[in-house]
Amino acid sequence: MALAAEWLRPIYEEIRTGVLAGGYVQMDETPIAYLAPGHGQTRQGYLWTGSRPGGDVFFHWATSVVSHK
Repeated sequence: MALAAEWLRPIYEEIRTGVLAGGYVQMDETPIAYLAPGHGQTRQGYLWTGSRPGGDVFFHWATSVVSHK
């Protein structure tokens, strides 16, 4: 899975860059409870969706509201 993600990263970056370069971008932040391995309890994560109307869509997972990616 990690190898496939590494191979697909350039495609993801191209789509994300294209969406963010548009004049109008729709963004959504959805909080999601997830099970953190080794912690035995759920934690709060965030699934970000970015899109241009009639254009591409990208998704970004973050474990905090502030993400540097």
